[in-house]
Amino acid sequence: MIEFIKDNLAVIAVAAVVVIFLIRFGRTIVARLRLSGQIDREGVAADAVVSRVVIDRDSDGNESRITYVTFTDDAGAEQECPLAAVVTDAYEEGDRLRIRYLPGRYDLVKPVKG
Repeated sequence: MIEFIKDNLAVIAVAAVVVIFLIRFGRTIVARLRLSGQIDREGVAADAVVSRVVIDRDSDGNESRITYVTFTDDAGAEQECPLAAVVTDAYEEGDRLRIRYLPGRYDLVKPVKG
């Protein structure tokens, strides 16, 4: 058994990190995926403008971007919301795009493809 652990230490370490990650963030990831699917199925389309882009860098220099858009919802109120994290396009402030959102739930919007 000790020999097996020695031979597979790297694999065991990676598996442990994955398990810890899933325990810590799994529910959040699943909830976001469900919300994303719900937006695809039930979302309302709207025209939006990129209002700001927040760029963070971690201690290793890795960059993460949160892109916020402003749009008028179906009730006529102006909303500012973050775009879905799966968006890989590098939008800039002032860019115009078509989005989908869930009325009354403005914590996540998605760009319309195509």
